[in-house]
Amino acid sequence: MKLNQEDILNRQTILNIEVEPEELDGFLNRAYQRLVRRVVVPGFRKGKAPRTMVERLVGYDRLLEEALEILVPEITSTAVQNQGLEISTMPEVEVVETSPVKIKATVALTPGVTLGDYRSLRIPVEEISIDASKIHETLEEIRRDSSIWEPVERPAQIDDLVVIDVDGTVDGNQLFQQKDTNYVITQEALPLPGFGDALVGMTKEESKEFSLVLPDEFPEPEMRGKTCDITVITKEIKERSLPDLDDEFAAGIGQGYESLNALEKDIEDRLRTSAQTLNDRAYEESVMEKVLELSTLEIPPLLLKREIDHLLHEQQDEGGTHTDLSDYVAKLGKSEEEVRQELSPQAETRLKRAALLGEVALAESINVNDERIEEEISKMVSQAGGQGNQIRRLFGESRQKEALARSIRTRETIERLASIAKGGSPEPMIDSIETETKP
Repeated sequence: MKLNQEDILNRQTILNIEVEPEELDGFLNRAYQRLVRRVVVPGFRKGKAPRTMVERLVGYDRLLEEALEILVPEITSTAVQNQGLEISTMPEVEVVETSPVKIKATVALTPGVTLGDYRSLRIPVEEISIDASKIHETLEEIRRDSSIWEPVERPAQIDDLVVIDVDGTVDGNQLFQQKDTNYVITQEALPLPGFGDALVGMTKEESKEFSLVLPDEFPEPEMRGKTCDITVITKEIKERSLPDLDDEFAAGIGQGYESLNALEKDIEDRLRTSAQTLNDRAYEESVMEKVLELSTLEIPPLLLKREIDHLLHEQQDEGGTHTDLSDYVAKLGKSEEEVRQELSPQAETRLKRAALLGEVALAESINVNDERIEEEISKMVSQAGGQGNQIRRLFGESRQKEALARSIRTRETIERLASIAKGGSPEPMIDSIETETKP
């Protein structure tokens, strides 16, 4: 093949490839071998017709089309290897001419990363403090969860439990209907905004009719904004009976506590652990932002485009939408280009963080060996209980092991950066902190 590489610009380059006639003929022959097994040529057993007969039957253009399906990825891969390029995603390929076959391959190189002096970075750590009001709030939540419901002979109030029959229709068609259902009266928008407020003041055996507007967040788009006519019959009204906060109460919680003070101490410990985890994550995030500011990163446009594609499909999957992409963005009330522009900063940040962490891991010689991977798998297996064997089988696959190794490496790299920022990291693992990736 004839190969010409254009200049590298924005971590991208273009390979112009021309396939020699004799090389193309080899791919045409491979295409014939695929086609001959699928087409029926009169006078020949299936798979036995010569190439000339198959080509006469399907036409040269069809044979060439089949050949290009094999040729394009193989030739492009060979061209990339010949040029010694380290790529970050599959090239974007266009067949610009078929006689002779000419290919234009846009190749995204690995992101360019120049690390700043991240080892001089120091960020103070905020101390964790647990307010007594938080302990009291948690204790009250446990107390509410331990309450019992007792019947009352008075109008319903917020936080009461009512037993109701409820029927809702839209345009004469039934939307929902339930009998003897328990409902805790709340001002939250459940099941519809205003439903709980409409029940306040109702008495036992009372029937009430009212209408509510279906919100913009209603699951069925065609129903949004429509009026729902509702009929409710209140059969019972109950209020919470809260237990006393004493040692007896503490003894009945979970596995039981020796005293109310012991329960409060356990609540404080759990709140502290949770707060520490959040604080650690926030600290690591602030360190990452500072290291990004110190460093210079260049992301190839094609890689950014592919990451936006990935985010767009992630967003579509999270929305539970199984329609094609154009229908999905239409439901958002935006054009695809508008959605892509909105996702671009997030995609760029994700790529920059990944590239930065990869470069820091190299600079700090952070590697994950088989022993470390096995340690992590064993930990997950022990935590999975009865699902442990499934976890073990899952990570028996090399692809899953590689993904786990990358995850561990990323986590340990972030922890190393946090340790450096706190002033407690070991000496650098390489002589020079300033490193730059090369094409």
